[in-house]
Amino acid sequence: MIWKSILWGRVVIEDGLIWRVGNGASIRIFQDRWIPKPFTFKPLLARGLDWNTTVSDLLTASGSWDLPLLEQHFSLEDQDIISSIALGSVSQQGDSKYWFFSKNGKYTVNTGYRVAVFGCEFGSLQSPTKLKC
Repeated sequence: MIWKSILWGRVVIEDGLIWRVGNGASIRIFQDRWIPKPFTFKPLLARGLDWNTTVSDLLTASGSWDLPLLEQHFSLEDQDIISSIALGSVSQQGDSKYWFFSKNGKYTVNTGYRVAVFGCEFGSLQSPTKLKC
């Protein structure tokens, strides 16, 4: 039972971790969680892009978002969210992961608990114990 709880805790943490865009080379558009919109963290629709396209393909040579490319391939909602992701000098750095559900990007037991309860209430997580979420 303890191992099930530990593994379930890992799922909770994975549900809250998303990529912080640096140079975008490590982030796959369709496969990775990178758009700051709970709980999918992925684009709703991306027309005409290869399955293995990375976020770096959405950046200009100067390291800013290629807005015409976003308009061509993404829904309006996703265009707005993606273009609001700050890049600046970060685009020269590598990509990293952070905890979406805290202001400083660091996991806490409190925020993990809230994600677990929310996930149980809406069916995205299943408790490994007999306790109700």
